[in-house]
Amino acid sequence: MAAMWSPIIGLLLLLLQLAPSSSSYIQLPLEGSVHPVGYFYVTMNIGGKPYSLDIDTGSNLTWLECKYPGHQCNTCKGPHRPYEPNRHHKKYVGGTSSEGFIVNDTVSVDVLSPSLPSRRVQIFFGFGCGCNQKPLKDSPVDGVLGLGMGKVGFVAQLKAHNVIRKDIIGHCLSIDGGGYLFVGEHHLPDHITWAPMRKYSHYYTPGPAQLLLGGEKIGSQKMVVFDSDKQDMQGINSVWVFQVKRSVSGSLQRVTDHALPVCWKGPFQSIQLVKRKFKPLALEFTNKVMHIPPENYLALTGEKNVCLGILQTPKAGGQMIIIGDVTMQDLLVIYDNEQKRVGWISKQCKHTLEIPSINAL
Repeated sequence: MAAMWSPIIGLLLLLLQLAPSSSSYIQLPLEGSVHPVGYFYVTMNIGGKPYSLDIDTGSNLTWLECKYPGHQCNTCKGPHRPYEPNRHHKKYVGGTSSEGFIVNDTVSVDVLSPSLPSRRVQIFFGFGCGCNQKPLKDSPVDGVLGLGMGKVGFVAQLKAHNVIRKDIIGHCLSIDGGGYLFVGEHHLPDHITWAPMRKYSHYYTPGPAQLLLGGEKIGSQKMVVFDSDKQDMQGINSVWVFQVKRSVSGSLQRVTDHALPVCWKGPFQSIQLVKRKFKPLALEFTNKVMHIPPENYLALTGEKNVCLGILQTPKAGGQMIIIGDVTMQDLLVIYDNEQKRVGWISKQCKHTLEIPSINAL
């Protein structure tokens, strides 16, 4: 999504205005799920109105569905009325799958600290306004919260405003839906698996990895990237998918389900009741392993069938494996841009405490 906005990076950098120095972290509740919602999102109040933004570590630009004179946003499909910017704040640019401009609006963030009371800091936040989005379909979100690498990302702007001192992002996506997102110097648990962060376009990646099924290698190494905007694990070729299907217990019956291509007949009340019939996956990096239990590559559909949350590439031999939401469920995943490393640890991500949200002044 971010590629179409590259011409306006310079403009966004000019929009960054410094606020009083601060530190610590910001923590936000997440809504949504892998299935059936298809997104994990935060709610931000921008211009005094709420908007739902998909958290996207594969995009470095935040954007909203917008309308302005001459562009009535007939194609807007988000849950809220489209954002209406001040005409003096816009600069029109063209895009291949979107038309848009840049705005700068006042929002406030609740900054938390282990030793100090929470405080609200006002900033000017630069983001993209998109019109005529394609493809056209109803969506539970109004836009994207850009968490990818780059100086125009949400966290990079907070750091430029001195709201936080460190560009560190973490998210915990609950297998039951919801979870939380944090940015800044949040307390981290012990025993996190850390891998060096490599540069691969604007994606976060720990580098190439070998896919294992039940401890046995399948296929060859591929670059692995983390993208919280993607619903499923992607980039697996047809040979790999065939081997996963072949390893499944013969007691399960295949069924057609509109949600995903490869499914087994239910009804199942939860994945926990059927996961023993599937073998675990793993990604073997250099001296590091990411274990992927069946519940982190399976999805329970609205029809109560169990499906592979793995999408194969149109052509065998794709260049990378994309780790999407289904694989990151009940994992705390950390993107440490200060020490150039990516980390993960198993964690129950359902967050029941009230967490301060982002609000407009």
